[in-house]
Amino acid sequence: MAENFIKSQKPRTSTFFLFYSVFLLLLSLVLPFAYHLDVGPGPDSIRAMTWDYIEASWYSGFRLWDPLDTLPYTVLRLAFAVMVTRVMVGKSTIQKAMLVGTLAELQPVLISAPLTYLIEWPGDPQVPLYIPIPVFFLVGGLILLFVRRDHSRNHEKIVPATDEETEVGMKVVAIMQTVTEDLDDSGKRAWGKMLGTVEEASYPREREPERD
Repeated sequence: MAENFIKSQKPRTSTFFLFYSVFLLLLSLVLPFAYHLDVGPGPDSIRAMTWDYIEASWYSGFRLWDPLDTLPYTVLRLAFAVMVTRVMVGKSTIQKAMLVGTLAELQPVLISAPLTYLIEWPGDPQVPLYIPIPVFFLVGGLILLFVRRDHSRNHEKIVPATDEETEVGMKVVAIMQTVTEDLDDSGKRAWGKMLGTVEEASYPREREPERD
């Protein structure tokens, strides 16, 4: 019966993991990840993986982008989405997820800053400076906080035993007491060792007859 229950839980866990992974991955594509600071003459913008918003004399508004264009700056962002889902299904820890999330927020500036200032461009830098906007990190952090509180409440809950479970437990205790009473000292010691609850010295050995 327990085996059947475990088997029935696996598809539910897999479906749960798949659903929230897709949901968080979509959020990572839609939510902005950085402020696009153009070091050259180009306009600045707010940048997401799939769009940006600019204010320029020749154009103002949203533009669509291929998410692969920003992948060198956002690959850890996708990993953070998966890590949050792994925490939700109990396959990872909050500490690991937050570490990946922190690195994901630092990735854009850590990659773009050296390319912008350490390379001697013949003209204006061809790479913008990305200043992180941690919206997705905050969303993931709130989800992890909710998961942490939910786990804490589940651990603190004390489920009272039913009358049937109590009756079964009393019967088991009575049977164990009966079995123990019928054993000799060596049997009691062996029984205690098997249960791991009784030390060898708990039952005194029979006193050996004194030799003349």
